[in-house]
Amino acid sequence: MLTVLGMSAVISSVAHYLGLSILAFIGSTEEEDKRLGFVAPVLFFILALQTGLSSLEPEERLVRLSRNMCLLLTAILHFIHGMTDPVLMSLSASHVSSFRRHFPVLLVSLALFVLPVVLSYALWHHYVLNTWLFAVTAFCVELCLKVSANNLSLTGIDDVQRLPPFSV
Repeated sequence: MLTVLGMSAVISSVAHYLGLSILAFIGSTEEEDKRLGFVAPVLFFILALQTGLSSLEPEERLVRLSRNMCLLLTAILHFIHGMTDPVLMSLSASHVSSFRRHFPVLLVSLALFVLPVVLSYALWHHYVLNTWLFAVTAFCVELCLKVSANNLSLTGIDDVQRLPPFSV
């Protein structure tokens, strides 16, 4: 149990600085988006307790730890999407076409689309089918769909008011 708490502390530090660096990169000043350093270790600790990580044999513990880390990674990616979403929506509403303003958010969005695809591909090729794999894949697909929808709203494709009315 002490090791799980130690790993939670390490995850807290890494997630905190990851969150701050992404916020600085995309130019967000939202205070509530700085919670990644709190959310990630709590989620890791809950997953460790739920799966009985500290009571497993060393070989099984490593497998379970890798599964928990994959779930944690998808949760962190969802949290990062939540950080980039308001910035992307404000850029969409402001109609600013500055490359310097759009590039960081679009780069993070690209990473939020590519990383779940790569993670899912790697997991499907290295693990046997089970419910854990389906859960991680579903979270990855959900994230890809959310990122795609947000990027479509940036381009204005979903803006129905600009489309001409249908003629019968």
